[in-house]
Amino acid sequence: MSHVDMLQSIASQKSDIILATNYGVLLHDKRANLYLLSVDSKSNMNEFLDKFSSPQLLSVHQDFLADEISKRFGLSISMVCKQAVWGSSLDSSHLEYAIIQPLNIQHLDKVYALYSHKIGKKYLQKRIQSNNLFGYFENDELVAFIGLHEEGSMGMLEVKSEFRNRVIGSKLLLWLVNELIEHKKVPFSQIEIDNQTSYLLHEKLGFEFSDGFVYWLE
Repeated sequence: MSHVDMLQSIASQKSDIILATNYGVLLHDKRANLYLLSVDSKSNMNEFLDKFSSPQLLSVHQDFLADEISKRFGLSISMVCKQAVWGSSLDSSHLEYAIIQPLNIQHLDKVYALYSHKIGKKYLQKRIQSNNLFGYFENDELVAFIGLHEEGSMGMLEVKSEFRNRVIGSKLLLWLVNELIEHKKVPFSQIEIDNQTSYLLHEKLGFEFSDGFVYWLE
């Protein structure tokens, strides 16, 4: 569970294994131009860090890696996350999703205005153009959305304020879980440590959480 991000990156067949030993693994996920790294101890990290020249985006599983990468490559920690993993089957027959469908470029401005987290408009545009951002509609109005990030995690969940407390967020998340299960993928999210609302939602729906953290640097 702690390394679901790395396992799913390998399973996507869109990543390269740069180095794998008994004490660590370094991947390059080509979808996001992202390096993923986990090492068991500080004494073993240099063999992996020496593989880098000038990395731009990394996701690492140990705090000592985050500290050393910050010093060596001048990168900053942009997020610290818990991983939430769907670990059971899902009976979707009783679920009512209203109308959920992929968004198109005409929705970009509305999505960008609605989304409350720090993320670039260009990134949202890429998610829409790759059919990885999905909208929840009522009476032809876009009231919420959810998506898949480049490296495969679920996220970008947002519900218009006047439509909150109607379990729309739960419906969207369970819909995406079901979609991923049908495609033989493991549904997982990376939740920023200060996002208590998202943490509680995943907990309520039965997700399991990793013990450690994932540190994003850029």
